[in-house]
Amino acid sequence: LCSRDLHCLNHVLGEAEQGVLPINCPCIISHLKEWEKVAQRYNIPFHHIPDTGDTATREAAITEVLKQYNPELVGLARYMKVLSSDFVGNSVYPIINVHHALLPAFKGAKPYDEAYERGVKAVGATAHFATADLDEGPIISQVWQAVSHREDTEDLKKLGRGNESLAFATALKKFAENKIILHGRRVVVF
Repeated sequence: LCSRDLHCLNHVLGEAEQGVLPINCPCIISHLKEWEKVAQRYNIPFHHIPDTGDTATREAAITEVLKQYNPELVGLARYMKVLSSDFVGNSVYPIINVHHALLPAFKGAKPYDEAYERGVKAVGATAHFATADLDEGPIISQVWQAVSHREDTEDLKKLGRGNESLAFATALKKFAENKIILHGRRVVVF
């Protein structure tokens, strides 16, 4: 599933196409019709599920699409729509999300603005299993890099996109290679 920002999706599809990432993406789902062109580029079926404001209807449509493909995993490639706790809690498929910050810090829609205001010394991204509790799932992968007072909010966002892509791809790779053991709220990664 993807939204406006496609850096994570493009990264993992490119890595998969090159044989670096051992995954097969059976379909792309988005509330934005314009991303069908990305699916066509990679010859992947595309499903447009518009956001009408009715979460239950949107999630029911997503569920129906997933039933068609029966994936081993659902990847939220910067899917910026909150999934209900019912959807996540009742999913028969594990869901991996990427968050644009080092969780648990800077949750919400503008983490880079918060990070800048607080004078952070590192920016990063977290890939985690989605749970019914928003952005509270077991952490699979985190990527970070040092920053200084020289970077402004836009610089932090640019650095963050690379971190997000790498954290997401790393989590998907570890999952695909069966190198993850979920142990309570923790993930053991080999």
